[in-house]
Amino acid sequence: AIYIRGRVQTKKWSSDPTDLSFNIQSIDLLGVIGDNLIKSITLLVDIEQLNMETLNEINQQFIQSQHANNAEKHTEENTEVPLNFVLYDKSGNNVKMFSRSCKINRSRELYEYFENNDVIKMKIN
Repeated sequence: AIYIRGRVQTKKWSSDPTDLSFNIQSIDLLGVIGDNLIKSITLLVDIEQLNMETLNEINQQFIQSQHANNAEKHTEENTEVPLNFVLYDKSGNNVKMFSRSCKINRSRELYEYFENNDVIKMKIN
C-alpha cells in the first residue's frame, strides 16, 4: 500500500477550465507515512463510566506497549507521541488536558484496544 500526496489543478495548456490534472508531489509507503503523520494521541474519556477496573486495564495496556517498544528499540526509531485527554460527561461538559511527561507508544495493539473500548475512545491527531 502506498500514500500519494498531490494537487489537483486546471491544466495550464488547456483553455477549458474544467480540464483538470493531478500532479503528484510525493509517494511513500503507507506504513511509514502513518507513523510520520501522527503528531499526538487524544483519549476521549466518558467520566460517568470510568471506574478503577478500567483505569487498571488501561495502565496495563500502556505498560505492555512500553515493554514492546523497549524490546524493539534497537531496530526501530522512537515511536512515542504526546498524550492528550478530553474528559466529558453526558451534559456536554468537557475538560481538555495534556501530559507533559507521559508519552504513548504507537502500536497496533493499543489502537485495537481503544477501538473496542466503550469508556475510552482514541483520536489520532
